[in-house]
Amino acid sequence: MPLADPDLQGVRKPPAFSRPDIDALVAFVATLGDGPPVPDADPDAGELSVGQALFSTNCAPCHGSTGTGGAVGSGAIAPSLHRSEPVQVAEAILSGPGQMPVFGFTEDEQNSVLAYVEHVQQAPSPGGADIGDIGSVPEGYVAWGIGTIAVLLVAVFIGTGKAESSGGRS
Repeated sequence: MPLADPDLQGVRKPPAFSRPDIDALVAFVATLGDGPPVPDADPDAGELSVGQALFSTNCAPCHGSTGTGGAVGSGAIAPSLHRSEPVQVAEAILSGPGQMPVFGFTEDEQNSVLAYVEHVQQAPSPGGADIGDIGSVPEGYVAWGIGTIAVLLVAVFIGTGKAESSGGRS
């Protein structure tokens, strides 16, 4: 069970159930069946453009546009997809673990999302440093900030040079 406050240190306590009770619970859960089958995951059968559209609409609000997670709960609720295998992503789409909703994607749509996730995992950063791969908008803000500071430094340098060459007179 997760802690009520993630900043607290967990305290080890004795189990709430005895060993025979735990064994009985395990035996009972085993009688409920094997669960759903492992889905077929074939990213090569998907269409990248369809996967991008589905991912942008359904997945990006929580996992971020680049699949890095952290858009919700700093990665605790919506983890990064960069180390996920296609089968893991397909299982998550079908079962909706935690607070993730279950998506009613067809097999073709699922494979398209898998193709897009695989593409994002392997995509180069054509714009240079990806700044943690947090997405184009925040990275653009960083670029604008660096550019603005550079222009201000040049203006100050030019201004101080003119003041020194004129003897401090305007």
